[in-house]
Amino acid sequence: MRPQVSLQLEEDASKSHISQENADYIRDFIRVYHNRLLVVTRAHVATLVLQRWKAQTGLFKSQLEAAKEDVSKAEEEMGPIIACTISRE
Repeated sequence: MRPQVSLQLEEDASKSHISQENADYIRDFIRVYHNRLLVVTRAHVATLVLQRWKAQTGLFKSQLEAAKEDVSKAEEEMGPIIACTISRE
């Protein structure tokens, strides 16, 4: 049976800058986990989106590394914003 994934933002969704397309991508990515509670930071989300973007655009490694540094700095400032609950139903 396919696990159900709920993606709950800890702040107003309009402030999260996560598009529906990216939210769907994140849900698909974390469906590999079963019966776990995950805390995903804004940086993790940004990294997933960057990886997806790299796959679509052929982003060079140096550009990806520079982007990851920016993401790490953002994580320090913003902290965790997303709680993902994955359960089998």
